[in-house]
Amino acid sequence: MKDRIILHLCAKEGSDSKPYADAGYDVRIIGEDIGVENYHPPENVYGIIANPPCTMFSIARTSAKTPRDLREGMRLVKECLRIIWECQYRIVGSQRKSPLAFWALENPATGMLRLFLGRPVFEYPQNEYGGGAFQKNGFMGNV
Repeated sequence: MKDRIILHLCAKEGSDSKPYADAGYDVRIIGEDIGVENYHPPENVYGIIANPPCTMFSIARTSAKTPRDLREGMRLVKECLRIIWECQYRIVGSQRKSPLAFWALENPATGMLRLFLGRPVFEYPQNEYGGGAFQKNGFMGNV
């Protein structure tokens, strides 16, 4: 599995990608130390998990010290999508299959990101995947 690279974007400790690391995949956490805005994926990426910050999209953001800034919220979402697209652009000739086995971009189910990306393909309770009791959206491809 070491030849299969999983990118975990906008991550700190990699809890979402831990099962892949435990299974022997080459998990690369692209967080604040590298920055998704500075990252370009290697050739042989197997899958991508993206967890862009949700603070600007949260409906709970009603009395924050700084006002909601959806452009700022979309900045890292767009960088995550750019990395996914860089991998997808590697489709060649008459090939119809994605070079990625999967990609996923998560955010809270009740958040405003769906206003930009549309209805998510998958919604799930976090506690089914080791998280809290909140619902999450999964904008996914190639699953």
